[in-house]
Amino acid sequence: MIARDMKILVPTAGFPPALQTAYYIVRIAHSLRADLVVLHVYSGNSPSPDARAAFDVFIEAGQKVGVGVHSRVQRGDVIDSITSIAGTGEYALIVMGASNDTEVDKWISARLLNSTRLPVVVIPHAFEKKGNQS
Repeated sequence: MIARDMKILVPTAGFPPALQTAYYIVRIAHSLRADLVVLHVYSGNSPSPDARAAFDVFIEAGQKVGVGVHSRVQRGDVIDSITSIAGTGEYALIVMGASNDTEVDKWISARLLNSTRLPVVVIPHAFEKKGNQS
C-alpha cells in the first residue's frame, strides 16, 4: 500500500461498532485517496479488550481495496483526546459511526462538532452493513 498525504481520523468504540461501519468508512477513504488512522480512546486502566479486534476489522477492509490503515490508542477523555489529535494538522476529516445509544451519540457528536475545526461525518447507527462490503 502506498502512503497518501490525506489522512482521515476514525474514532472507534470497539469491535461491534467497527463491524457496522468499517467497509463504508474504507470506501470513503478509497474515494478520497486517503489513509485511515483508527483511534481508540479509553479512560480506565487499559484499552477495551475488543479494541484490537476493531483495528483488525478496519485493517482487513482496507487491505481489500488498498487503503492504508493505522491504529492508535490514547488514554484520556474521549472528546478531548479526539479534538487534540485532530488538531495536530495531520488530518483532513473525522469519520465516526454512531451507536445505538442515542443519548451518548448526541452528546459525543455535539461535543465533537463544537470542539474541532475539521469536518465531521457521523454514520448513523441505523446504517445497514448489508451491501456495503467492497
